[in-house]
Amino acid sequence: MTGSTPLRFCGGLFFRDAITPPPGVPTNGATVSFALVATDWRGNATTTPTQSFAVCGLQSYALGLGGTNTGALAATGTTSAGGTATFAWSALPTSSGGLLALALGRASVPFPEGIVVVDPGSLVTLVPVATDAAGAGALPIPIPASPPLVGLRVAFQGLFGGPLVLTNGVDLVVCP
Repeated sequence: MTGSTPLRFCGGLFFRDAITPPPGVPTNGATVSFALVATDWRGNATTTPTQSFAVCGLQSYALGLGGTNTGALAATGTTSAGGTATFAWSALPTSSGGLLALALGRASVPFPEGIVVVDPGSLVTLVPVATDAAGAGALPIPIPASPPLVGLRVAFQGLFGGPLVLTNGVDLVVCP
């Protein structure tokens, strides 16, 4: 994706703007590269060297699918190497068992029971989890302090029984 936006004058020599993607564009794991072009009122211009940064962190996806994908999965915390991200699920059958699926990619695989939004072909593990009397639960997941993991993307989805209910997905990209 490419684009251009004018900067807002804030006074003195200070200009400001935000790099905002269009709605629906996944940003987690993206590399953003940009250069600034400054043009004065006479048309003289100068361009900065290109700078880049990677977007990391937590991002929910596949929201509002309907069917049996009515459970909610959210995550908070830090995804920096050595940090902890806490995954919380809700709107699920009360006091039921389930699985938190971890895969190395997103997907959209329709089944009669709902849509699986983690890639079954890159499934890493299934973690047994449960809901409480309110149909909710949480699991803190430590991010190993290992520099080679920086930039790694892991997709999460909850699958709960009694009857089967699936959650949306949460994408985690490990930060430096």
